Amino acid sequence: MDQTRRRFKRAAVSLTAWGETRNDPAESHPFDAQTRDVGARGACLVLNKPNGFQLGQKVHFGIELLRGDIPIEAHGMIRWIGLEDNRQESQLMGVELTGMRTVHDYERWLEMLTFFGI
Repeated sequence: MDQTRRRFKRAAVSLTAWGETRNDPAESHPFDAQTRDVGARGACLVLNKPNGFQLGQKVHFGIELLRGDIPIEAHGMIRWIGLEDNRQESQLMGVELTGMRTVHDYERWLEMLTFFGI
């Protein structure tokens, strides 16, 4: 993603992430990932393997701040897809936040951003 197009500051941080995309309620596509960066309105995820995700798909994902801690769970939408350094095995997925599982998850997201200087 072109850094000049971003409206919100991002922090480069690698955290364990997981989730699933849904084309419809009956079809789910799970994924494992690491964050590349996080910000107030979204995150860039580095997927462990490409899975044919598409722009506009809804995403439910979790980010583990500390090993063994309860993950922050959020909802989002895929806004862009790309390859990391032109390597076919590492797909990037830009996710725009559309909601959080709970208010507590949102509070923890904001605390995470503050910790990383955003």
